[in-house]
Amino acid sequence: YLGISVRCIRNPQSRLLPPTVITTAVTDIDTTTATTGGEVTLDGGSLVTARGVCWSTSPNPTIADNYTTDGRGMGSFTSNVTNLLSETTYYLRAYATNAIGTSYGNEVRFFTKSSNGQPCPGIPSVSDIDGNVYSVVQIGSQCWMKENLRTTRYADGRTIPRGSNASS
Repeated sequence: YLGISVRCIRNPQSRLLPPTVITTAVTDIDTTTATTGGEVTLDGGSLVTARGVCWSTSPNPTIADNYTTDGRGMGSFTSNVTNLLSETTYYLRAYATNAIGTSYGNEVRFFTKSSNGQPCPGIPSVSDIDGNVYSVVQIGSQCWMKENLRTTRYADGRTIPRGSNASS
């Protein structure tokens, strides 16, 4: 008998997989911002080195588009999406990156609010003592007039003096 030794060597990279990530719902949608996030459920056998969300006005966004970086590792994360355009449809996905590559979660679509605000609930307009009528909109949690006040009198009827220079 000739003795021949055999030794198995395992390639550690052969068992690694891309991470698995889920996209969470988009909330707090405003004119230029929104809140969302995701959850890295599997790391694929390698440390997740980056995670966040990516978005675009076209379907299937990637990290070549706009994106956030919201930590590393497994678990849930929150992303604050900024610099959006008002009244625009966006497509968004969570992403996670490990040594093997980048994976994407499910795609969600959302629409940003109008920069003109939304109608203020129960207060469609207000008027001044001169009878001028102003449309009212809700911006965030507050109601605002859509235009500047044009009255020439105070609420008690006294005339508002007009200034002729910057100090008055």
